Amino acid sequence: MRLPYTMRSVLKAQWPLLTLILLISIIYFLQSQLGRSFYKDHMAVPSEVVNAWQSLRERDFENVEWYEFATLVTPAFLHGGFDHLFNNMLFLWIFAALAAELIGHRWMIITFLFTAITGNLCHIALNATSDIPCLRILISS
Repeated sequence: MRLPYTMRSVLKAQWPLLTLILLISIIYFLQSQLGRSFYKDHMAVPSEVVNAWQSLRERDFENVEWYEFATLVTPAFLHGGFDHLFNNMLFLWIFAALAAELIGHRWMIITFLFTAITGNLCHIALNATSDIPCLRILISS
């Protein structure tokens, strides 16, 4: 069975964005099925990121927890519940589709990653001593 022309044209024009939405949805499904052990290490904890940054600034490379810097982007792929996922993916689809049309898919993905990192950096800067992750997961585990 062949998809209607309008559906094919949407899929062709928006495949990078739809792939990102699918990837995030799959991660949420895994997160909800596998529980806390799947996602707990991927949440940015402000105090741990600050400690890793301090070790880096002091050139104490042996004690730098390098993965803490990766947690600046990983929370963008985690969600606190189905409502959170649905609302974010709807917002992403509406506005990222427009952004992709205006600036291209590559820059849309770069903007997504940039805003994920800067959003987490702002949260960490405002809560530098906090041991609470940037995302509180509402899923029971």
